[in-house]
Amino acid sequence: MIPYVEDFLTKDFSDGILEFTRTQPHVRPLTVPWGQPKRRLSFPGYGPVLEGFKHQASEYGESTDIDTAPPLYRELASRITEYAAATGMPSPINYLSTIGYLTDDRMKFHQHKEDLVMPEANQAVYVVSFGAVHPVAIRSGYTGPKRNGKKGTEFIPDGKDDYIIYPKHGSLYVLPGSFNRPGSGDEHEHAVLAGTDYSYGGLRIAVNCKCIPEDLTPEQHARATSRPAGGPGKTKKTGASSPSSPRVCWGKKADFPDAVYVGMKNSRGKFEYEYTPFGNFKKLNTTTVPTFREYAVDRMRNAEFRSYVEKLRGKDLLCPWCSPGEKDCHALVWLELANMPSKKNNLTGRCDKCRRRIGEDQGLCKSCESRSPSPVKSFVGRGYAAKRRKEALQDKRAAEEAAARRAETAAIVESIPEDERLAIAMTPPEQYHLIK
Repeated sequence: MIPYVEDFLTKDFSDGILEFTRTQPHVRPLTVPWGQPKRRLSFPGYGPVLEGFKHQASEYGESTDIDTAPPLYRELASRITEYAAATGMPSPINYLSTIGYLTDDRMKFHQHKEDLVMPEANQAVYVVSFGAVHPVAIRSGYTGPKRNGKKGTEFIPDGKDDYIIYPKHGSLYVLPGSFNRPGSGDEHEHAVLAGTDYSYGGLRIAVNCKCIPEDLTPEQHARATSRPAGGPGKTKKTGASSPSSPRVCWGKKADFPDAVYVGMKNSRGKFEYEYTPFGNFKKLNTTTVPTFREYAVDRMRNAEFRSYVEKLRGKDLLCPWCSPGEKDCHALVWLELANMPSKKNNLTGRCDKCRRRIGEDQGLCKSCESRSPSPVKSFVGRGYAAKRRKEALQDKRAAEEAAARRAETAAIVESIPEDERLAIAMTPPEQYHLIK
Protein backbone atom coordinates (compact mmCIF):
# COMPACT_ATOMS: atom_id res chain seq x y z
CA MET A 1 0.00 0.00 0.00
CA ILE A 2 1.35 3.42 -0.94
CA PRO A 3 1.83 6.06 1.80
CA TYR A 4 -1.47 7.86 2.39
CA VAL A 5 -2.10 10.68 4.88
CA GLU A 6 -5.82 11.45 5.08
CA ASP A 7 -5.61 14.66 7.16
CA PHE A 8 -2.38 16.04 5.73
CA LEU A 9 -3.78 19.58 5.55
CA THR A 10 -6.30 21.39 7.72
CA LYS A 11 -9.78 21.95 6.33
CA ASP A 12 -9.37 25.75 6.30
CA PHE A 13 -6.12 25.58 4.32
CA SER A 14 -7.58 22.96 1.93
CA ASP A 15 -10.69 25.08 1.37
CA GLY A 16 -8.45 28.07 0.61
CA ILE A 17 -6.46 26.15 -2.02
CA LEU A 18 -9.63 24.81 -3.65
CA GLU A 19 -11.41 28.16 -3.81
CA PHE A 20 -8.30 29.90 -5.13
CA THR A 21 -7.82 27.25 -7.84
CA ARG A 22 -11.43 27.70 -8.95
CA THR A 23 -10.59 31.30 -9.85
CA GLN A 24 -7.57 30.35 -11.98
CA PRO A 25 -7.69 30.07 -15.79
CA HIS A 26 -7.78 26.53 -17.13
CA VAL A 27 -8.14 24.56 -20.36
CA ARG A 28 -9.31 21.12 -21.41
CA PRO A 29 -6.35 19.95 -23.52
CA LEU A 30 -6.74 18.10 -26.83
CA THR A 31 -5.33 14.75 -27.83
CA VAL A 32 -2.57 14.54 -30.45
CA PRO A 33 -3.13 14.23 -33.40
CA TRP A 34 -6.90 13.68 -33.25
CA GLY A 35 -7.80 16.96 -31.56
CA GLN A 36 -10.36 15.39 -29.23
CA PRO A 37 -10.83 16.87 -25.71
CA LYS A 38 -9.16 14.97 -22.88
CA ARG A 39 -11.06 13.93 -19.78
CA ARG A 40 -9.31 16.37 -17.44
CA LEU A 41 -8.62 20.07 -16.90
CA SER A 42 -5.20 21.75 -16.79
CA PHE A 43 -4.35 24.76 -14.63
CA PRO A 44 -1.17 26.91 -14.56
CA GLY A 45 1.88 24.99 -13.31
CA TYR A 46 5.08 25.99 -11.52
CA GLY A 47 8.56 24.49 -11.73
CA PRO A 48 12.25 25.28 -12.17
CA VAL A 49 12.89 27.10 -15.44
CA LEU A 50 16.00 26.64 -17.59
CA GLU A 51 16.65 29.41 -20.11
CA GLY A 52 16.22 28.34 -23.70
CA PHE A 53 13.95 25.37 -22.96
CA LYS A 54 10.17 25.08 -22.93
CA HIS A 55 8.73 23.73 -19.69
CA GLN A 56 5.20 22.50 -19.10
CA ALA A 57 4.31 21.63 -15.53
CA SER A 58 0.77 21.39 -16.95
CA GLU A 59 -0.88 21.38 -20.35
CA TYR A 60 -2.23 24.90 -19.73
CA GLY A 61 0.97 26.44 -21.09
CA GLU A 62 4.57 27.13 -20.19
CA SER A 63 5.26 26.99 -16.47
CA THR A 64 6.95 29.65 -14.35
CA ASP A 65 9.36 29.38 -11.45
CA ILE A 66 8.04 28.29 -8.06
CA ASP A 67 9.08 31.65 -6.63
CA THR A 68 6.41 33.30 -8.80
CA ALA A 69 3.66 30.96 -7.57
CA PRO A 70 0.76 32.38 -5.48
CA PRO A 71 1.38 32.44 -1.69
CA LEU A 72 -0.98 29.50 -1.06
CA TYR A 73 0.95 27.34 -3.52
CA ARG A 74 4.30 28.30 -2.02
CA GLU A 75 2.96 27.41 1.42
CA LEU A 76 1.75 24.06 0.06
CA ALA A 77 5.21 23.36 -1.40
CA SER A 78 6.76 24.25 1.97
CA ARG A 79 4.54 21.78 3.86
CA ILE A 80 5.27 18.96 1.45
CA THR A 81 8.98 19.79 1.69
CA GLU A 82 8.77 19.33 5.48
CA TYR A 83 7.00 15.99 5.01
CA ALA A 84 9.58 14.80 2.45
CA ALA A 85 12.48 15.78 4.72
CA ALA A 86 10.87 14.01 7.69
CA THR A 87 10.53 10.78 5.68
CA GLY A 88 14.09 10.94 4.34
CA MET A 89 13.11 11.91 0.80
CA PRO A 90 14.81 14.60 -1.38
CA SER A 91 13.71 18.19 -0.89
CA PRO A 92 12.83 20.98 -1.45
CA ILE A 93 9.67 20.56 -3.53
CA ASN A 94 10.05 22.87 -6.53
CA TYR A 95 7.53 21.49 -9.05
CA LEU A 96 3.73 21.82 -8.82
CA SER A 97 1.38 20.59 -11.56
CA THR A 98 -2.36 21.15 -11.06
CA ILE A 99 -4.96 18.93 -12.74
CA GLY A 100 -8.75 19.12 -12.39
CA TYR A 101 -11.38 16.39 -12.75
CA LEU A 102 -15.12 16.89 -13.05
CA THR A 103 -17.38 14.02 -11.97
CA ASP A 104 -17.18 12.11 -15.28
CA ASP A 105 -13.52 12.90 -15.95
CA ARG A 106 -10.79 10.32 -15.53
CA MET A 107 -7.26 9.35 -16.52
CA LYS A 108 -6.36 5.89 -17.76
CA PHE A 109 -3.66 3.65 -16.26
CA HIS A 110 -0.20 5.09 -16.79
CA GLN A 111 3.28 5.56 -15.35
CA HIS A 112 5.41 8.70 -15.04
CA LYS A 113 8.14 7.68 -17.49
CA GLU A 114 9.40 11.27 -17.70
CA ASP A 115 10.76 10.88 -14.16
CA LEU A 116 13.22 8.13 -15.18
CA VAL A 117 15.78 10.78 -16.20
CA MET A 118 16.17 11.77 -12.53
CA PRO A 119 17.98 9.92 -9.72
CA GLU A 120 15.97 7.12 -8.16
CA ALA A 121 15.17 9.01 -4.96
CA ASN A 122 13.80 12.01 -6.89
CA GLN A 123 11.26 9.96 -8.84
CA ALA A 124 8.67 9.95 -6.06
CA VAL A 125 5.54 12.03 -6.79
CA TYR A 126 3.52 13.61 -3.98
CA VAL A 127 -0.15 14.10 -4.88
CA VAL A 128 -2.39 16.36 -2.77
CA SER A 129 -6.16 16.10 -3.36
CA PHE A 130 -8.76 18.82 -2.89
CA GLY A 131 -12.53 18.77 -3.34
CA ALA A 132 -14.60 15.78 -4.45
CA VAL A 133 -13.36 12.21 -4.15
CA HIS A 134 -12.21 10.44 -7.29
CA PRO A 135 -11.06 6.82 -6.74
CA VAL A 136 -7.39 6.18 -7.59
CA ALA A 137 -6.67 2.64 -8.74
CA ILE A 138 -3.24 1.02 -8.36
CA ARG A 139 -2.25 -2.19 -10.14
CA SER A 140 1.01 -4.15 -10.22
CA GLY A 141 2.75 -5.69 -13.19
CA TYR A 142 5.98 -5.85 -15.11
CA THR A 143 7.54 -4.57 -18.35
CA GLY A 144 7.57 -7.17 -21.12
CA PRO A 145 7.41 -7.52 -24.91
CA LYS A 146 4.28 -6.13 -26.55
CA ARG A 147 1.54 -8.74 -26.64
CA ASN A 148 0.36 -7.79 -30.15
CA GLY A 149 3.61 -9.01 -31.70
CA LYS A 150 4.95 -5.53 -32.48
CA LYS A 151 8.40 -4.34 -31.52
CA GLY A 152 8.97 -2.68 -28.17
CA THR A 153 7.82 -3.24 -24.62
CA GLU A 154 4.72 -2.49 -22.58
CA PHE A 155 3.40 -2.73 -19.03
CA ILE A 156 1.70 -6.08 -18.41
CA PRO A 157 -0.61 -6.28 -15.34
CA ASP A 158 -0.18 -9.37 -13.17
CA GLY A 159 -2.97 -8.86 -10.60
CA LYS A 160 -0.71 -9.47 -7.59
CA ASP A 161 -1.08 -6.11 -5.85
CA ASP A 162 -4.21 -4.26 -7.00
CA TYR A 163 -6.18 -1.89 -4.80
CA ILE A 164 -8.07 1.42 -4.71
CA ILE A 165 -7.67 4.45 -2.50
CA TYR A 166 -10.18 7.25 -2.05
CA PRO A 167 -8.21 10.52 -1.57
CA LYS A 168 -10.27 12.90 0.54
CA HIS A 169 -10.22 16.71 0.69
CA GLY A 170 -6.79 17.76 2.00
CA SER A 171 -5.19 14.30 1.82
CA LEU A 172 -1.76 13.29 0.51
CA TYR A 173 -0.57 10.10 -1.15
CA VAL A 174 2.90 9.28 -2.49
CA LEU A 175 3.70 7.36 -5.69
CA PRO A 176 7.17 5.78 -5.17
CA GLY A 177 9.80 6.09 -7.87
CA SER A 178 10.04 2.29 -8.07
CA PHE A 179 6.58 2.26 -9.67
CA ASN A 180 8.09 3.60 -12.92
CA ARG A 181 11.33 1.62 -13.23
CA PRO A 182 11.35 -1.54 -15.34
CA GLY A 183 12.90 -4.44 -13.44
CA SER A 184 12.52 -2.79 -10.03
CA GLY A 185 10.30 -5.61 -8.77
CA ASP A 186 7.77 -2.98 -7.65
CA GLU A 187 6.36 -1.76 -10.97
CA HIS A 188 2.84 -0.35 -10.79
CA GLU A 189 0.47 1.73 -12.86
CA HIS A 190 -2.12 4.11 -11.48
CA ALA A 191 -5.35 5.56 -12.85
CA VAL A 192 -7.90 8.17 -11.79
CA LEU A 193 -11.38 6.70 -12.10
CA ALA A 194 -14.62 8.56 -12.79
CA GLY A 195 -16.18 9.86 -9.59
CA THR A 196 -19.60 9.59 -7.98
CA ASP A 197 -19.02 12.32 -5.36
CA TYR A 198 -20.91 15.53 -6.13
CA SER A 199 -19.67 17.50 -3.14
CA TYR A 200 -17.67 20.64 -3.92
CA GLY A 201 -19.56 20.80 -7.20
CA GLY A 202 -18.09 17.44 -8.27
CA LEU A 203 -14.65 19.03 -8.86
CA ARG A 204 -11.48 17.30 -7.73
CA ILE A 205 -8.16 19.18 -7.83
CA ALA A 206 -4.94 17.13 -7.78
CA VAL A 207 -1.59 18.87 -7.30
CA ASN A 208 1.37 16.70 -8.37
CA CYS A 209 4.57 17.73 -6.57
CA LYS A 210 8.18 16.70 -7.19
CA CYS A 211 11.73 17.66 -6.30
CA ILE A 212 13.69 18.40 -9.50
CA PRO A 213 17.47 18.18 -8.84
CA GLU A 214 19.77 20.92 -10.08
CA ASP A 215 22.48 18.70 -11.59
CA LEU A 216 20.47 17.46 -14.58
CA THR A 217 21.58 18.08 -18.15
CA PRO A 218 19.43 20.58 -20.10
CA GLU A 219 17.70 17.75 -21.98
CA GLN A 220 17.02 15.80 -18.78
CA HIS A 221 15.79 18.97 -17.10
CA ALA A 222 13.33 19.69 -19.94
CA ARG A 223 12.04 16.11 -19.77
CA ALA A 224 11.67 16.03 -15.99
CA THR A 225 9.75 19.33 -15.91
CA SER A 226 7.34 18.30 -18.66
CA ARG A 227 3.69 17.75 -17.95
CA PRO A 228 2.77 14.44 -16.26
CA ALA A 229 1.41 11.28 -17.84
CA GLY A 230 2.98 11.38 -21.27
CA GLY A 231 5.86 13.81 -21.25
CA PRO A 232 6.32 16.74 -23.64
CA GLY A 233 3.64 17.37 -26.23
CA LYS A 234 4.19 15.55 -29.50
CA THR A 235 4.63 17.54 -32.69
CA LYS A 236 4.25 16.16 -36.19
CA LYS A 237 7.30 16.65 -38.41
CA THR A 238 6.98 18.29 -41.81
CA GLY A 239 8.84 17.64 -45.03
CA ALA A 240 8.62 17.32 -48.80
CA SER A 241 9.43 14.63 -51.36
CA SER A 242 11.63 17.00 -53.36
CA PRO A 243 13.32 20.38 -52.86
CA SER A 244 11.66 21.69 -56.04
CA SER A 245 8.13 21.62 -57.43
CA PRO A 246 6.10 19.64 -58.22
CA ARG A 247 6.39 17.59 -55.06
CA VAL A 248 4.41 16.05 -52.20
CA CYS A 249 4.41 18.13 -49.01
CA TRP A 250 3.84 16.43 -45.67
CA GLY A 251 2.58 18.76 -42.95
CA LYS A 252 -0.13 21.26 -42.14
CA LYS A 253 -1.71 23.65 -44.61
CA ALA A 254 -0.08 26.50 -42.72
CA ASP A 255 3.35 25.00 -43.46
CA PHE A 256 2.68 24.68 -47.22
CA PRO A 257 0.02 27.28 -48.13
CA ASP A 258 0.48 26.86 -51.89
CA ALA A 259 0.15 23.06 -51.93
CA VAL A 260 -3.10 21.42 -53.05
CA TYR A 261 -4.73 19.12 -50.50
CA VAL A 262 -5.52 15.67 -51.98
CA GLY A 263 -7.58 13.90 -49.33
CA MET A 264 -11.06 13.46 -47.95
CA LYS A 265 -12.96 16.07 -45.95
CA ASN A 266 -11.60 16.07 -42.47
CA SER A 267 -11.75 18.19 -39.34
CA ARG A 268 -9.37 17.44 -36.50
CA GLY A 269 -8.96 20.08 -33.83
CA LYS A 270 -8.57 23.50 -35.37
CA PHE A 271 -7.49 22.20 -38.80
CA GLU A 272 -10.23 21.72 -41.39
CA TYR A 273 -9.70 20.23 -44.85
CA GLU A 274 -12.34 20.49 -47.55
CA TYR A 275 -13.53 17.64 -49.78
CA THR A 276 -11.41 16.67 -52.78
CA PRO A 277 -12.04 13.82 -55.24
CA PHE A 278 -8.57 12.38 -54.58
CA GLY A 279 -9.09 10.81 -51.16
CA ASN A 280 -8.93 7.10 -50.43
CA PHE A 281 -12.73 6.68 -50.51
CA LYS A 282 -12.47 2.95 -51.02
CA LYS A 283 -11.05 2.49 -47.50
CA LEU A 284 -8.70 -0.16 -48.90
CA ASN A 285 -7.55 -2.89 -46.54
CA THR A 286 -3.97 -2.12 -47.52
CA THR A 287 -2.47 1.31 -48.12
CA THR A 288 0.44 0.14 -50.24
CA VAL A 289 1.07 2.18 -53.36
CA PRO A 290 0.51 -0.58 -55.98
CA THR A 291 -3.00 -1.27 -54.69
CA PHE A 292 -3.95 2.39 -54.49
CA ARG A 293 -2.39 3.06 -57.90
CA GLU A 294 -4.63 0.44 -59.48
CA TYR A 295 -7.61 2.13 -57.84
CA ALA A 296 -6.47 5.56 -59.09
CA VAL A 297 -5.89 4.36 -62.65
CA ASP A 298 -9.33 2.73 -62.67
CA ARG A 299 -10.94 6.02 -61.62
CA MET A 300 -9.09 7.83 -64.41
CA ARG A 301 -11.08 5.88 -66.99
CA ASN A 302 -13.69 8.58 -66.38
CA ALA A 303 -12.89 11.52 -68.67
CA GLU A 304 -14.33 14.03 -66.22
CA PHE A 305 -12.15 12.72 -63.42
CA ARG A 306 -9.08 12.80 -65.70
CA SER A 307 -9.69 16.51 -66.17
CA TYR A 308 -9.54 16.96 -62.37
CA VAL A 309 -6.22 15.12 -62.24
CA GLU A 310 -4.88 17.23 -65.11
CA LYS A 311 -5.41 20.34 -62.98
CA LEU A 312 -2.85 18.96 -60.50
CA ARG A 313 -0.09 19.07 -63.13
CA GLY A 314 2.89 21.11 -61.98
CA LYS A 315 1.45 21.77 -58.49
CA ASP A 316 2.66 20.75 -55.05
CA LEU A 317 0.36 18.24 -53.35
CA LEU A 318 -0.39 18.28 -49.62
CA CYS A 319 -0.87 15.27 -47.33
CA PRO A 320 -1.13 16.24 -43.64
CA TRP A 321 -1.55 12.65 -42.42
CA CYS A 322 1.57 10.76 -43.55
CA SER A 323 5.05 11.19 -42.10
CA PRO A 324 7.77 12.83 -44.21
CA GLY A 325 9.27 10.36 -46.65
CA GLU A 326 6.35 7.93 -46.34
CA LYS A 327 6.68 5.60 -49.35
CA ASP A 328 3.06 4.45 -49.21
CA CYS A 329 1.54 7.95 -49.24
CA HIS A 330 -1.32 8.08 -51.74
CA ALA A 331 -0.35 11.65 -52.74
CA LEU A 332 2.77 10.23 -54.42
CA VAL A 333 0.49 8.29 -56.77
CA TRP A 334 -1.43 11.43 -57.77
CA LEU A 335 1.87 13.31 -58.21
CA GLU A 336 3.08 10.63 -60.63
CA LEU A 337 -0.14 10.37 -62.62
CA ALA A 338 -0.72 14.12 -62.85
CA ASN A 339 2.76 14.87 -64.18
CA MET A 340 3.25 12.08 -66.72
CA PRO A 341 3.84 13.32 -70.32
CA SER A 342 0.45 13.82 -71.96
CA LYS A 343 1.34 11.58 -74.92
CA LYS A 344 2.25 8.65 -72.69
CA ASN A 345 -0.35 8.77 -69.97
CA ASN A 346 -4.08 8.12 -69.77
CA LEU A 347 -5.09 11.68 -69.14
CA THR A 348 -5.70 12.81 -72.71
CA GLY A 349 -5.78 11.48 -76.25
CA ARG A 350 -7.42 8.08 -75.62
CA CYS A 351 -10.87 6.64 -76.10
CA ASP A 352 -12.89 6.52 -72.88
CA LYS A 353 -13.95 2.94 -73.61
CA CYS A 354 -11.30 0.99 -75.54
CA ARG A 355 -8.33 3.28 -74.64
CA ARG A 356 -7.30 3.53 -78.31
CA ARG A 357 -5.29 6.68 -79.10
CA ILE A 358 -7.49 9.28 -80.83
CA GLY A 359 -5.26 12.37 -80.70
CA GLU A 360 -5.68 15.23 -78.25
CA ASP A 361 -9.49 15.03 -78.12
CA GLN A 362 -11.49 13.55 -75.26
CA GLY A 363 -14.36 11.08 -75.57
CA LEU A 364 -14.99 8.02 -77.76
CA CYS A 365 -13.28 6.83 -80.90
CA LYS A 366 -15.48 6.53 -84.01
CA SER A 367 -15.78 2.76 -83.65
CA CYS A 368 -16.97 2.89 -80.02
CA GLU A 369 -19.20 5.86 -80.70
CA SER A 370 -21.06 3.96 -83.44
CA ARG A 371 -21.64 0.97 -81.10
CA SER A 372 -22.55 2.96 -78.00
CA PRO A 373 -26.04 4.51 -77.90
CA SER A 374 -25.23 6.62 -74.83
CA PRO A 375 -22.13 8.57 -73.86
CA VAL A 376 -19.73 6.52 -71.79
CA LYS A 377 -18.85 9.60 -69.78
CA SER A 378 -22.33 9.92 -68.31
CA PHE A 379 -22.57 6.13 -67.91
CA VAL A 380 -19.32 5.95 -65.94
CA GLY A 381 -20.33 9.00 -63.93
CA ARG A 382 -23.62 7.40 -62.93
CA GLY A 383 -21.84 4.17 -62.09
CA TYR A 384 -19.40 5.86 -59.75
CA ALA A 385 -22.17 7.91 -58.14
CA ALA A 386 -24.19 4.75 -57.52
CA LYS A 387 -21.16 3.05 -55.99
CA ARG A 388 -20.58 6.01 -53.73
CA ARG A 389 -24.21 6.08 -52.58
CA LYS A 390 -24.14 2.34 -51.89
CA GLU A 391 -20.89 2.61 -49.91
CA ALA A 392 -22.21 5.61 -47.95
CA LEU A 393 -25.38 3.67 -47.08
CA GLN A 394 -23.31 0.67 -45.95
CA ASP A 395 -21.10 2.91 -43.80
CA LYS A 396 -24.18 4.55 -42.24
CA ARG A 397 -25.73 1.19 -41.40
CA ALA A 398 -22.45 -0.07 -39.94
CA ALA A 399 -22.16 3.08 -37.80
CA GLU A 400 -25.75 2.69 -36.55
CA GLU A 401 -25.15 -0.97 -35.67
CA ALA A 402 -21.92 -0.07 -33.85
CA ALA A 403 -23.71 2.67 -31.90
CA ALA A 404 -26.43 0.22 -30.90
CA ARG A 405 -23.83 -2.30 -29.74
CA ARG A 406 -22.03 0.37 -27.72
CA ALA A 407 -25.29 1.45 -26.07
CA GLU A 408 -26.14 -2.16 -25.24
CA THR A 409 -22.66 -2.71 -23.78
CA ALA A 410 -22.90 0.50 -21.73
CA ALA A 411 -26.24 -0.61 -20.30
CA ILE A 412 -24.76 -3.97 -19.31
CA VAL A 413 -21.74 -2.30 -17.71
CA GLU A 414 -23.93 0.13 -15.76
CA SER A 415 -25.85 -2.81 -14.30
CA ILE A 416 -22.65 -4.30 -12.84
CA PRO A 417 -21.70 -3.08 -9.32
CA GLU A 418 -18.73 -0.71 -9.18
CA ASP A 419 -16.43 -3.12 -7.34
CA GLU A 420 -17.06 -5.83 -9.93
CA ARG A 421 -16.47 -3.40 -12.80
CA LEU A 422 -13.14 -2.41 -11.30
CA ALA A 423 -12.16 -6.05 -10.84
CA ILE A 424 -12.87 -6.70 -14.50
CA ALA A 425 -11.07 -3.53 -15.64
CA MET A 426 -7.95 -4.38 -13.63
CA THR A 427 -7.79 -8.04 -14.68
CA PRO A 428 -5.57 -9.02 -17.66
CA PRO A 429 -7.59 -10.57 -20.52
CA GLU A 430 -5.89 -13.92 -20.07
CA GLN A 431 -7.25 -14.08 -16.46
CA TYR A 432 -10.90 -13.25 -17.23
CA HIS A 433 -11.85 -16.88 -16.57
CA LEU A 434 -10.75 -16.44 -12.93
CA ILE A 435 -13.37 -13.71 -12.25
CA LYS A 436 -16.37 -15.11 -10.40
